[in-house]
Amino acid sequence: MRMECLVKVLFRIKVMKVKSWTPHQLNRLPKPGYWLSVYTPNINNEKWYSAYCVMNGYIKYARYQGGYEHGWTTLLWSCMPTQKQIANPSPNEQFHYFPDLDSMLLAFPDLPESFFVKPENDF
Repeated sequence: MRMECLVKVLFRIKVMKVKSWTPHQLNRLPKPGYWLSVYTPNINNEKWYSAYCVMNGYIKYARYQGGYEHGWTTLLWSCMPTQKQIANPSPNEQFHYFPDLDSMLLAFPDLPESFFVKPENDF
């Protein structure tokens, strides 16, 4: 029984390898690091947060929206906000850049709890 459980656990472990971006992806994506989107939907002064970790050829994101929160999951590169979107956000949205997770958490200490876990592509 124990050996069976150990085998199941070992098959669930993912090893992430560094990938490189294609020239097309690099032209679209913002610089590597952490990006935090703060969106104010004009509902009871509420704030919605989306954090993006662009590192090592992967994008992970975490989101908090209207009481719903989820931790770091994979995001396709084509769904990541582009350099142009970040430079010209919508009126209710602001983007903030951070070189690492600690800098983001220091600037925004009230982020949801799941944002405090380091995503697996930050290695």
